[in-house]
Amino acid sequence: MGRGGCEGCEGGEGGEGLTRQHPPNRGLPYTYIVEQINSTNPWFPFVSVNAERLGGEPVFRDTRVPVRVLFEYLEGGLSIEQFLDDFEGVPREKLAAVLRLAGKTVDSGIKAA
Repeated sequence: MGRGGCEGCEGGEGGEGLTRQHPPNRGLPYTYIVEQINSTNPWFPFVSVNAERLGGEPVFRDTRVPVRVLFEYLEGGLSIEQFLDDFEGVPREKLAAVLRLAGKTVDSGIKAA
């Protein structure tokens, strides 16, 4: 078994910002998904941005759930629990980290004169 855990697969990372993906036909070369967030960015462990996935919309890492949907739920009066129930692939810890980072971004971007 290869490093990526698949039989006959090399798997693993393809370098900075690149993730190796299996092609649909194993006879074809690997394709690489280019991550738009640098690995040193504090959002990197929690959010993924890729032009090939949902048109580059930020999603919770390792999912296809747009981060925007979380804020739409909250804006609509729905709870975090409802979001987590509806999107089981998003771990609570990842959701909490996104909310913390969003709060820090607002705090650092809006200051009284």
